[in-house]
Amino acid sequence: MWETPFSQTDKAFPCNVDRPPDQNATETARKMYMANHNLNAEFTAFGAVALVPNTVSIDQTNGVDGYGSLGLQSENCESALSPSPAPLSH
Repeated sequence: MWETPFSQTDKAFPCNVDRPPDQNATETARKMYMANHNLNAEFTAFGAVALVPNTVSIDQTNGVDGYGSLGLQSENCESALSPSPAPLSH
């Protein structure tokens, strides 16, 4: 299994491997992935950087379509990762 970037500040939500680091393309293609979809905002105060949930954009981030939406990330990952892993059923 591998994961997309966590604590994301990029609204494009790229479907690239973040964890485990330095995984080659062959290994990536053989494994199931987990797409992290939480948008953060970065703040700097007194020389310290902090990430906090971007609640201003939460409706779009959790949306079905549009830039930065969960729906668009799902579509982008599905088209970028071929073959796409089968969804889990309960």
